[in-house]
Amino acid sequence: MFSLEIIAFLVVAVLIAALSKKFNISSVLCYLVAGALTGPNCIGVISNSEFAETAAHFGVVSLLFTIGLQLPLEKFKALKTYAFGLGSLQVILTSAAYGSLLFLFKESRLHEALLFGFSISLSSTAVAVQILNDHGDLAAQHGKASFAVLLFQDLAVVLALALIPLAIPGGTINITNSIIAVVKALTVLIILLSIGSQALRPIYKWTSKLGSETFMAVTIIIVLGAASATLSIGLSMELGAFLTGMLLAGTEYRHQIEADIRPFKGLLLGLFFTTVGMSIDFKILYNYFYSVVKALGSIILIKFAVIFILCRLFGLIKSSSIRAAALLCTGGEFAFVLMLPAMKAGLISLEKQQIMCLAISVSMAITPLLSMIARIIGDAIDNHSAKTSVQSILSSDEKLENHVIIAGFGAVGQAIATVVAQHLIQFVAIDFNMARVSAARAKGLPVFFGDARRSEVFNLLCVKEARLVVVTLESHTSSSRTALMLLRNFPRLQVWVRSYGSDLVKTLKQAGVNVVTPEILDPSLQLAEAILLASGVPAEEVKQTMSDYRQKSGSKDTISSRDETVTEETISVS
Repeated sequence: MFSLEIIAFLVVAVLIAALSKKFNISSVLCYLVAGALTGPNCIGVISNSEFAETAAHFGVVSLLFTIGLQLPLEKFKALKTYAFGLGSLQVILTSAAYGSLLFLFKESRLHEALLFGFSISLSSTAVAVQILNDHGDLAAQHGKASFAVLLFQDLAVVLALALIPLAIPGGTINITNSIIAVVKALTVLIILLSIGSQALRPIYKWTSKLGSETFMAVTIIIVLGAASATLSIGLSMELGAFLTGMLLAGTEYRHQIEADIRPFKGLLLGLFFTTVGMSIDFKILYNYFYSVVKALGSIILIKFAVIFILCRLFGLIKSSSIRAAALLCTGGEFAFVLMLPAMKAGLISLEKQQIMCLAISVSMAITPLLSMIARIIGDAIDNHSAKTSVQSILSSDEKLENHVIIAGFGAVGQAIATVVAQHLIQFVAIDFNMARVSAARAKGLPVFFGDARRSEVFNLLCVKEARLVVVTLESHTSSSRTALMLLRNFPRLQVWVRSYGSDLVKTLKQAGVNVVTPEILDPSLQLAEAILLASGVPAEEVKQTMSDYRQKSGSKDTISSRDETVTEETISVS
C-alpha cells in the first residue's frame, strides 16, 4: 500500500505538470484539487500517510532554501526603502485590518484572527514574479515595489514558522519562549552571516572538482545539516534552510546549486500541496460555500485597498499603485505552509482552515486576470498624462544615485536595461523618439524624452551621481559626439559606447571613453555584459545572466537598432 501511494503520487505529479503547462493553470491550484480528489475524503487513492507528511515537510524546507538562494543581501540594500518600509507596513496593516474584522464580527477568536490576518497578508511569490517576468515589469516602478514587498513577506514567513511550533494547544503563544526563539534566531543569523560564506566557499570549491553527483550530494547534506542544527536549538528546520540559502546566494555557485535542487523542490512541494488538498472535505465546501466566497472577496478588497494606499504614500504614481495592488492583493502558497502546522498545533479548526485554503487557492488562480485588468486601467491613466517628468516615475523618496543612464532606448538600450534591471541596478533612459518613449512609459519604465547631445539633460538625470553612462544612439556620429561631450563636461564620469569604425575607436579611446568592439555575434549583449561588469556585478552572475538572455532570445543577435518599438520580449527580465 505504501508503494502504491508513491506510484499514485508520481502519476498525479506528471499529469498535473502537463495540465498546468498546457492550459497555463497555476500548478498550486492543480495540486490542491488533485489532493482533494485522490485523498481520503473522496476517492482515497492517497491517504495522509507518514510518508506524505514527511516528504511534504522536506518540500517546505527546500522551498525556503531556494528562496534564500534568491535573496543576497545586495537585493535588500537596493530595495531597502520598499522592502522594510512598504513591505513591513503592508504585512502589519493587512494583518491588523483583516484580523480585526474577523474578531469584531465574531468570526474567529483573537489568536485565529491574528493568524488568518497574517496568512492572507502574504502574496504568491511564484505567481507574482512570473507575471512580472512575462510582461517585463521588474524594471518598472510597480515591479520594483512589488518585488520588494514579496522579499519582506518571505522573511516574515520564516519568523512565523519559527514561532508556530511554540504554540500551546488551545490557542496561545508562549511569550517567553517566543522571545527566546527570536533571540536565538538573530544570534544564529549573525553567526552564519559572519563566518558561513567563508566556510562554505572552500567546501564547494573542492567538491566542484569531484563531479556533479558529489556537488549535489554536498548541497543536500549542508541543507539538511543546517535544518537539523536549528531544530536542535528549538528553532524550525525551515529557518536553517533559509539562512543557508542566503549564505550561498552571494557565492559563485548559486546558479548550479539552484539548478540541482529545483527538481526535488518541485516534486516535494507538489506533495505538500497535495497533502493540503487531501484535507479538503467537499461536504464542508458545500456547507460553507457562502463563507468561502465571502472570504475571497474580503481578502481581495482589503489587501487591494491597503496596498494601493501605501503605494501612493510611498510615492508611486497612480497607475503603478493600481498595478502593484492588483498583483499583490491575492493570497499565496505560504498561507498553506502556515495553516497546516497551525491546525495541528490547535490554533485553528479544520473547518476554518479549509475555508481559508479554498478562498486563497481561488484568489491565486485569478491573479493573472486581476493583473491584466490593472494593466488596462493603468495604461488608460498613463495615456491621460501627456507631460512627463523624472519625478513622475520615480518615487518622491527614491533618489537617483549610483544609477546607470542609457542614452538611446532603441533595441540595444532596451537589451541593456533588461540585464541591468535583472540585477536590481537602478537605471534611467532618454530618447529623442517620442513614440518609443511613450511605449516605454506605458510599461512604467523610467524613460524620458530628451536630446542626448545636451549636457543640461544629463544634469537633470543626476549624472554626477551616476555610476556610468552608456550611449546607444542609432547614429554613429551622434554616439561619438555625445560620448565626447559627456567627458568634456563630466571628466570623472564613466562613459561606454559601442565602436563602429577604427578611426572613431582611436579618437574615443584617446579621450577616455570605454569602447566595446563587438564580435560577429551578439554585439548588443556584449556591450550589456561590459556594463554589468563595470557596475560591480560578479563575473559568474554576469556569465549566467548573458547565457539566460541568449537562450531566451534564441541564441542569436536578433536586435535591430532601427526598431522603434518597445516589445514585451525585448524588455522582459529572465
